Amino acid sequence: MGDQRLAIIAGSGSLPLYVALAARSAGEDPLIIRLKNEADLDWSEFENASISVGDVKGLGLLLSTHGIDRVVLSGGVARRPEWREIRPNLKMIAKMPSIIRTLLSGGDDTVLQMVIGLIEAQGARVIGAHEIAPGLLATTGPLGKIKPSDEDRRDIAKAAQAALALGVLDVGQGAVSVGGRIVALEGVEGTDGMLERVAALRAAGRISQRRRGVLVKLCKPQQDIR
Repeated sequence: MGDQRLAIIAGSGSLPLYVALAARSAGEDPLIIRLKNEADLDWSEFENASISVGDVKGLGLLLSTHGIDRVVLSGGVARRPEWREIRPNLKMIAKMPSIIRTLLSGGDDTVLQMVIGLIEAQGARVIGAHEIAPGLLATTGPLGKIKPSDEDRRDIAKAAQAALALGVLDVGQGAVSVGGRIVALEGVEGTDGMLERVAALRAAGRISQRRRGVLVKLCKPQQDIR
């Protein structure tokens, strides 16, 4: 592996720590790049640095200084950067008009793909968290005691169809179906906000109390951008 090293860009939640511990167990010494106002764990046991979400210049410097060849994006990011917050380096100056257009009008998926492109333009390869922590991948079939009924399967099929359509539009990834009827689609509020809306609708009697319903969340297939 030589001098090459893994970096984990850490947002909120416990997933970044899970990935970091898995990397350490595999003999890696990951650099943790904490996102300001997003990362919420104590990273004192790892070498770490902090940058703002839009600091491309600072990120490029960290990657080159620490010999980073692979980057994992992990954890939640509640707010996308404003275009005024972007700090480009020389490599990015020519791309600023495209970056601004994406931030102003692109959906979350489009913004994510742009971020991956910006990182890889600095000379590092973006890899999935599952490549460091394979245990994150779910197996096919029920993961707990509850198995879907025939009605659940109909809801799954209905919600999956809606979620795929959302992915094509780059609006969201999730949909909820209850009794064969789509009752909620994920928007800019995110999955948690959508589920809070579903709970409020059920409490108000707008959704059946007897049928439990299904949430389906799907990722839009991506082309290889490397």
